[in-house]
Amino acid sequence: VTKVDQGTNEDFARVRLRIRRKLWQEQEDRLTVELLKKLREKYKVHIDEDRLETLDIDAPLDSFSDDDILITTSRGSISARQFMIQIQNQRRFREKNGFAPEDPGRLKARVLTGIIDQTLTTWESLDRGYEKKPPFRDDYLFYCRHHLIMNLEKRVLTGTDTINRQQIEQYYQQHIKEFTKPEMVRMVIVEGSRKELQALWAEAVTGGDLRKLAAERFGHQVPVREVPADHLDPVVRKVVNSLTPGELSPIFAVKGHVSLLQLLQLIPASPVPLERVEKRIRQILSRQRQEEQRQAFLAKLRAQSSITVDEKAWRQLKQQLEQEDGDN
Repeated sequence: VTKVDQGTNEDFARVRLRIRRKLWQEQEDRLTVELLKKLREKYKVHIDEDRLETLDIDAPLDSFSDDDILITTSRGSISARQFMIQIQNQRRFREKNGFAPEDPGRLKARVLTGIIDQTLTTWESLDRGYEKKPPFRDDYLFYCRHHLIMNLEKRVLTGTDTINRQQIEQYYQQHIKEFTKPEMVRMVIVEGSRKELQALWAEAVTGGDLRKLAAERFGHQVPVREVPADHLDPVVRKVVNSLTPGELSPIFAVKGHVSLLQLLQLIPASPVPLERVEKRIRQILSRQRQEEQRQAFLAKLRAQSSITVDEKAWRQLKQQLEQEDGDN
């Protein structure tokens, strides 16, 4: 009885917690809607509904202008071109992550609401000075510094767009293994008792179709496997190396399984054409060049700076971090 009562009390507590969370969420949603409505009035948001209705989101970006104003506020405006950039970003995101295409009207409304809500809440947060108060102050300073660093790097890390075709070809040849498809093995493996496989082998070796015979004998289809050769178990690899395409192996055991293997095809390793990996190589070389320039710039700054490290404090901090890392 005690266990039943305890379980009932725990179930009631969980239900009460879910209800409380739901009520909090409903209240938060209601207050958010009210706040955003007030902010639209405060910042005098106006949407050109006619332009929004006629805006063709399938048109190329170059057909939109920054002079074509879609949203106006007391602090500035948002053009149809800026709006279309966000539309295209959303479409690429959905396509990349496998989402179904969204109805154009619904997509426009969702992106429009997102732009307005994010802009207004940012303005209001700054008006209230939230960036100067905890817990937002540290995050705000972090992103400000990050933004400054990114803009500094854009000015300092130059020349990454000068990578030419010769450099790409040279990297491709020097790292050809990275761009080579491994040798593949197409095969059929059947598992069973030694007696069953001996009977199956006798039927198949005289010209029968191994997969059909196995399906009839075991009651299920045996798949064709295509596996990189270097991923094969050493025992299986040895068996494969002893066969020619189409040949049936003797019965063998691997990791406690009695098996029968038919080699269908050996697909040799082959390099991926340079045209298919050129963009990837350009990105690799760009990152390498940026890192080289970053390290050179940091070395220059260090040479021009006077830096003193409190070795005692550093050792204490290092020891503390190592201890915390060990505890975790």
